Amino acid sequence: MIRDERFYKAYLVLGGEGWRYKEFYVSSGLKPYLANADMVNIVSLERFIMLANQGKR
Repeated sequence: MIRDERFYKAYLVLGGEGWRYKEFYVSSGLKPYLANADMVNIVSLERFIMLANQGKR
């Protein structure tokens, strides 16, 4: 895997209606199945907006 040091991590933002397993996704349920899971942060739209407003990664 090629890493680009300009990027800290990726965000996968789940928003809107119809997410059947949303709590599973946002509570790190996929981590055992993701390569480089420490580099992926799955969050709800509301949480992402909160983090962005606070200037957090």
